[in-house]
Amino acid sequence: MTQTSGIKATSQIEKAVKTTAAEAEQVARSAADTARDAGLEEAEQTADALHRAADAFDAGSIQTAALSQLAQTVNDMADTLREKPLDALIDDVAVFARKNPAIVLGGAALAGFAAARFLKAPDVRPAQDDPWSGHLDAGADTGNLPEGS
Repeated sequence: MTQTSGIKATSQIEKAVKTTAAEAEQVARSAADTARDAGLEEAEQTADALHRAADAFDAGSIQTAALSQLAQTVNDMADTLREKPLDALIDDVAVFARKNPAIVLGGAALAGFAAARFLKAPDVRPAQDDPWSGHLDAGADTGNLPEGS
């Protein structure tokens, strides 16, 4: 292989890598935008549910105050997600991770344990479509019921 063909091959490889990286970045950004939109919708629904729960209590109660504060916090979080560009959110997460590595590692460990527990859980489904099948008569000893029952 001559030096010219080696340079040409290297240039083609670099171009392919850059193209692939750009495509991967676009896919990741699209997935992040989709996740952000889903998170925003969930946060708005949660805030609405918290407001409705607060309305169920007396106006001056501590429950109303706590639920209203929690709803406002969720609304503020949703506003931040909505207003900040994706790059700024990623930077904020990176800064938080650098400042609080124990929290991030603890959260990652907790998520890992939860995922492992979920994946190890047995597949428990009723044999039929009826959600109560096997529950109503489980352990019942119908032979020993008193007369007239």
